[in-house]
Amino acid sequence: MSVRFDPGTYFSIVRQNESGLDWMPVFHIGRFQRNSHSLPDTNMIEWTAKIEPLKSLFSTLDFNSMKSVLIVTPTSLLPEPNTLWQVCGERETKENLKIYNIFYVRSLAGQP
Repeated sequence: MSVRFDPGTYFSIVRQNESGLDWMPVFHIGRFQRNSHSLPDTNMIEWTAKIEPLKSLFSTLDFNSMKSVLIVTPTSLLPEPNTLWQVCGERETKENLKIYNIFYVRSLAGQP
């Protein structure tokens, strides 16, 4: 997958016991899961309940398919802003979530 990572387009989820306020772009897992209950799609509400801390999410354009994609990545892999980012991973396969074009980053392209 090849995407552009722009500043201000992502948010990160941290552990509940981590100090700090819930303020963009960082949210504690409890706040993230509570707020997700206002989503209009129950499938997405169930999906967000499975997101773990130390992940970041952002929506962008996949330059290979020229379609929008929802990226879920370990926060530690986020690149510098304004970067063309090439990553490996897999797409969400559950039928009721395919419309969101969710992509799970597993590694940077060219790295194991």
